[in-house]
Amino acid sequence: MRALVLRLTVNELGRSIAHSIARHMAATNISARFASFDQLNEYRSLLNDVGLDCNMHVRSLAEAFYPIDLAEEAFSIFGVTDFPFEVSEDVDIGSMFLAIMAPNCSEL
Repeated sequence: MRALVLRLTVNELGRSIAHSIARHMAATNISARFASFDQLNEYRSLLNDVGLDCNMHVRSLAEAFYPIDLAEEAFSIFGVTDFPFEVSEDVDIGSMFLAIMAPNCSEL
């Protein structure tokens, strides 16, 4: 997968949520291409439990890379205040998403 990535600053609650999701999914070796319905549903349920979703971008799911739909709720939950909204003027907003990158994901 190729991606243009921007690391965002998140609040303490956001870090806790991201850490919890990454820890929960760490042993699954999940990827959207080979995941069972139950695995995809488990990941989506983890997100739904905290008010997030990945409905639009679940196909990007990979080991140590956990997509989250770009929504105002996500910005609020993670406390993101430094998102460069001017970037979205030149990019199809539907192709953009947030992602949790677990510590075992290579640095970008």
